[in-house]
Amino acid sequence: MEAVAVKYALGKLSLLLNMGLELYNVSDEVSEMHLRLCMIEGFLKDAHSKRSTNPAVKQWASEVRNVAYRIEDAIDTFLIDIEGNRLSSKLERLVNKPSKLKKLLNEVKAIRNTLKTISDLRTDLGITNTSAGNEENDRVPFRPTRPSDFDDSEIIGFDSDKHQIISHLLDTKIKRRVVLSIIGIGGLGKTTLAQKVYKSAELERRFNCRIWLSISQKFNEKTLLREILYSVQPDLRKKEPAVKDDELTSELWRSLTGMSYFIVLDDVWSIDLWEKLKTSLPDENIASRVLITSRFLDVAKAADGGIEPYELRFLNDDESLKLLLQKAFPFREPEVQHHLTDLKDVAKILANKCGGLPLALIVLGSILSTKNRTKNAWKRVNDTLNWHDETANRCSQVLLLSYVDLPYHLKPCFLYLACFPEDYKISTKRAMRMWIAEGFVPKEGEGTINDRAQNYFDELLQRCLVQSTEKSWDGNCKQCVMHDLIRDMAIREAKEENFLTVLSKADDGCHLAFQKIRRATLQYAPPTFKDDIFLLSFTKVHRATLQYKPPTNFLICSANIRSLLLFGPYKFSNAGFRLLRVLSIEGADFRDYKIIHKGCLEGLTHLRYLGFRYCVLPQQFQFISFNSLKNLETIDFKGTSFDDNWAWYLFRDLCRPIVPNIFYSLWKVPSLRHATFSFFDCPPLPSKEDHLKNIETLKWVSLREIPKLKGNISLCKIGIMTHVSYDNIQQGWQSIKDLLKRTEHMVSLSLRVSHYRLGYVPILSEGTSDLPCHETIQSLYLFGQLASDLCVLNLHMLPTNLTKLTLLGSRIKEDPMSVLERLQCLTVLKLLEHSFMGAKLTCTEGGFPRLQTLKLDSLQNLRHWDIKEGAMPRLTHLEIGQCFQLCALPDLQKVPTLQNLILSTSLHETIEAKDHYKIKHIPSVRTKR
Repeated sequence: MEAVAVKYALGKLSLLLNMGLELYNVSDEVSEMHLRLCMIEGFLKDAHSKRSTNPAVKQWASEVRNVAYRIEDAIDTFLIDIEGNRLSSKLERLVNKPSKLKKLLNEVKAIRNTLKTISDLRTDLGITNTSAGNEENDRVPFRPTRPSDFDDSEIIGFDSDKHQIISHLLDTKIKRRVVLSIIGIGGLGKTTLAQKVYKSAELERRFNCRIWLSISQKFNEKTLLREILYSVQPDLRKKEPAVKDDELTSELWRSLTGMSYFIVLDDVWSIDLWEKLKTSLPDENIASRVLITSRFLDVAKAADGGIEPYELRFLNDDESLKLLLQKAFPFREPEVQHHLTDLKDVAKILANKCGGLPLALIVLGSILSTKNRTKNAWKRVNDTLNWHDETANRCSQVLLLSYVDLPYHLKPCFLYLACFPEDYKISTKRAMRMWIAEGFVPKEGEGTINDRAQNYFDELLQRCLVQSTEKSWDGNCKQCVMHDLIRDMAIREAKEENFLTVLSKADDGCHLAFQKIRRATLQYAPPTFKDDIFLLSFTKVHRATLQYKPPTNFLICSANIRSLLLFGPYKFSNAGFRLLRVLSIEGADFRDYKIIHKGCLEGLTHLRYLGFRYCVLPQQFQFISFNSLKNLETIDFKGTSFDDNWAWYLFRDLCRPIVPNIFYSLWKVPSLRHATFSFFDCPPLPSKEDHLKNIETLKWVSLREIPKLKGNISLCKIGIMTHVSYDNIQQGWQSIKDLLKRTEHMVSLSLRVSHYRLGYVPILSEGTSDLPCHETIQSLYLFGQLASDLCVLNLHMLPTNLTKLTLLGSRIKEDPMSVLERLQCLTVLKLLEHSFMGAKLTCTEGGFPRLQTLKLDSLQNLRHWDIKEGAMPRLTHLEIGQCFQLCALPDLQKVPTLQNLILSTSLHETIEAKDHYKIKHIPSVRTKR
């Protein structure tokens, strides 16, 4: 991290030199400091190699990092000072500039003296200027992959364990509810094994209800009960008002009564969890089952004393070697056998030293996959590891090596992911935009900055430092999670590197005002929605993440904070966060919070990412000023709504003609790239042609605002809310068509109505749609009735290179498969509620040549689905939900590539024994309510 910090500081110094600050000889001082820092940079590789064995060298490197941070802070503060308040006149800023320069000069001189002391100390410590060492020479160039290249469905050595556990769970001789526990240390594969058991076809058929819950160390009883209830009754998620906390137990008991359920509680740390949950789960002697994974034997014995816990074993030597090589050679090239002959001896040594721990083997194998396939390169990896006798310490050493071995540019990206809560499903696009906002991804290089960020994420995936949980339509990872052990390691390293600090106790906050912490993350028990959190600014915390609510009001003091992420009902006050680059608040209600006013974002000149996700904001927020956010790149209001106070809506609509600046100042920000809003709170767009020229993502925006997007723009993704009658379809489509003509890079188009029964999607089914001409469009989402008297789908409506298509409420009357199966690039197809109103679907031979994912849901009239031999030759994932009229499964045995099948409970229950041959070849068959 020292090299990364120095690199950023040098970039800031170069920026300052380009400004030509001749007054007070500032340029000369800055130039000398730039030279000194460049010289120190050459010694960092040697210091990095010696720091683990020499505490003095480690301290020296830490001082270098702190000086680099100090340079960055000083320059960022100066840039804000000379810019001045937006209300200040140019004359005022000009008059004040000399005093600001003098202040900067004094700081530069102080830092220069510190650099001189550091340089002198380097000589005493014997740190030399070295070129790239063997470790760099050993590294092979990163080979970009897709998640499918390194997803691994095989669990080596666990086959017998899986079958034994399934046998225990299916044993109907014991009618009472049984709690079976899988016990083992962290990284032994408990969660992986439990997932394989959970997804098994035998359990799918056996239980009426199956639920998976990931438990954090700081669980909340009410939250877990609510999650179980919503899993049993998904419709309750949308019910208003929500089920009250004091009614959760009785409501859940009623929902599960008469059902044979199977519940997995993953990663339980305390028996208190089960003691609190079991009173809400009925035990009616119908062989319900609960599966617990835990690191603690006492948890397992207390959960069910009559059932012996299943203690997971370590892998033997042969299994360890197989898993290590499987990860070391992820692409299974033909020359692998040749390399194995030379490397097998050292591979055995490395595998045996992992002590049979799967996580250590996977991570170590992933490290080896980035090295040259030579015996010396692999031996150097072995020499790097400081092996201990304890298996847990061995795992820690391997995980630490996985961080140490990262290229410099990936280290801050990896540590930044620790800002997200435990077991949190991290949106890759969100994380990448935060990386870009922080400056972790260089603006110059091969491809676009988004491509470079994607490559960074793919490399972390390939190194098994994050795990993909969901893929997007283009095959990239959409969501990921971090293993808790890897996340713990990241938090420890982030704290030691002064990058991020985790505060896990309420009294830790007392030390914030006295420590030079660059970044902090606060993690407490889930929120109780009672107390407010106020954040003020005085000292040197640089990144803070509040993920859950502390038991009392909490104060964060930081004038130099760079990132602030709040998860929960926190209240934010901008009291001097002048250097903030990332502000993300999720799940907060600001309706009664007085701090929201027109100038509440004033002075955040460096802010590049602003997120209010799943929040409730007061209506006056729409009049907020964005004038000072001159570097803002991303604004994310996904799932956020404005207070439904009718008076504010009336005021807004009455004032719209005379006060056109609702959100208007936002659109004047020239650097804005990504803007995401909720469906029903689409802000008006500016009418000036020179605004929004650089916008790439715009979701959601009203159709009536589309004509305001003038000139050539850079849009790649757009979501349009429309409410058009049948008579206005032509006019609505003309607006969209004019927009598409002026966008050369559009890859995703989403159109939706407020309700599919109340409006039409303005796409014409005649040959005038022109969509096939837009070859760049790969994803199309249509929510609403198609604009055709017969609701007929034809190829004239669809882009030729379409990769993903989602239809909802289209009310198509004729079988659409005959048209859709001719789309040669289609890989994902979703036909959702009321998209098809007919009774029969047919997939013919050779149709859907590239389709991999297909979802049919809530097609109320569908009675028969005919699949011909040779149809959908690449289909791997199929989901059939709430198609109540569908009385039998299609001939899925004709689709041998199927890996995952998800069926609605009602359809699963109708499958007769004679139809099981249709699905017996599918590895994973699951039910979904």
